Amino acid sequence: MNINDVKYNKSEKMISENKNIRTEIKGLGPEIRVLRKSRISVTNERIIISQKSLFGSYIVQFIIWLDKPDNEKIHLLKGFSEISVSKNNINEISVKRKIITEINFDNTLKYIRIFLEKEKLFLKK
Repeated sequence: MNINDVKYNKSEKMISENKNIRTEIKGLGPEIRVLRKSRISVTNERIIISQKSLFGSYIVQFIIWLDKPDNEKIHLLKGFSEISVSKNNINEISVKRKIITEINFDNTLKYIRIFLEKEKLFLKK
């Protein structure tokens, strides 16, 4: 799904958008998936992680709902993953002398690391 095709709820407001951000996804296995030029869109209800394609458009990889009741259920829809997480599981960590944002999961993924400070995502600490 192209980022331009994402439908927003009436109550949803865009908080921040950052491009060319490194993102690492660690599943339950040993491998780490790296997105080098991802776009991170944050609304008051979700975080949308999309990857820049060869043709310049952004393709949605993850939609992470914030504090949605059905936590930790992953849905694979139209080529992207949709998951819910508590805001308490979003933390800042230090990696190689950089402060980044890490989203921790219990059952579906180990973590998603966004190489951007939590404050720059405009998520309250």
